Amino acid sequence: MNLALTTGSEFKQWAFVLGGNAFAVVLMGRAGMFFFKEEWGKLITCFTASVFVGATVYSPETVQAVIGAVWSKVSEA
Repeated sequence: MNLALTTGSEFKQWAFVLGGNAFAVVLMGRAGMFFFKEEWGKLITCFTASVFVGATVYSPETVQAVIGAVWSKVSEA
C-alpha cells in the first residue's frame, strides 16, 4: 500500500460506518430505556431516528436521492 497516493476514502468510509453504528446503538439504547419507562412518543422518535441513521450509513446514495426527490416535490408547490 502506497500511502503517498491514497485519498483516504477507505478511512473515511470506515469512520462513517463506525460513527453511524455507534450513534444508532446509542439511539436504540435510549429507545429501550423509553420502552421500560413506557414513554411511547419518545420511543417512536428514537426508533425512527435510529432507522434513519442506519439507512444513511449503509445506503447514503439512496437516502440522498430520496431527500432530493422529496425536496424537488416540495419546492415545486
